[in-house]
Amino acid sequence: MDSSLIIYPMQEMIDEIHSETQRVNSKTGESVHEGSRSFVLVVMSHGAKGSIIGSDDVHVEISDMLDLLSPKNFPAMKGKPKIIIVQACAGRKYIT
Repeated sequence: MDSSLIIYPMQEMIDEIHSETQRVNSKTGESVHEGSRSFVLVVMSHGAKGSIIGSDDVHVEISDMLDLLSPKNFPAMKGKPKIIIVQACAGRKYIT
């Protein structure tokens, strides 16, 4: 995945995260993350309490996004540190 700034509709962002967790080496069939020691995901977007909002105004629960990085869904990173940074407001109601 390219680390440059990308603006995604929500489903495309979720699909991209899922695709990254499933990438395999075409020669060995092993996950490209097998030798990795950690995984970092940074999401910057608008938000509401407990969710982030894509460029298409679709909300997704942060917990659903994090589930994509669980050992069940991302076995190559089981037991390894995963750093997830979400920079998003929590909606007007929560601004003080």
